[in-house]
Amino acid sequence: MKLPRLKQRKDFVFVTQKGHRYFSDAFVLQYVCQRPASSASVAGTCDKKLGTHLPSWRVGFTVTKKIGSAVARNRVKRRLRSAAENVLPAQAKAGIDYVLVARAHAEKIAFQQLVADLQKALQIIVD
Repeated sequence: MKLPRLKQRKDFVFVTQKGHRYFSDAFVLQYVCQRPASSASVAGTCDKKLGTHLPSWRVGFTVTKKIGSAVARNRVKRRLRSAAENVLPAQAKAGIDYVLVARAHAEKIAFQQLVADLQKALQIIVD
């Protein structure tokens, strides 16, 4: 399944500035309600139903040069993308933008642990 992606810088900046964060050993999960296309002034706060007014969720990935060489960064990005493909279709809430920011431990952690951490993060932020 191809994930609905965040691709524009302004979307990443909006999630970073207005969103909330969940910290894990391997990644930081940033999330915020999507900004409606008609109004850019919405502050990105969610109600208890977490964005039920918007049709879909989106995800973006950030891997900085602190992680290592281009080969290492691409590998980490592939691992995060694969974990997201396993978890997000079943657990993501409509109308929420997610950004996974890789941390140094993301390259060394077992893939199953990475998936479990992402599942735990999504369960915590929904409650």
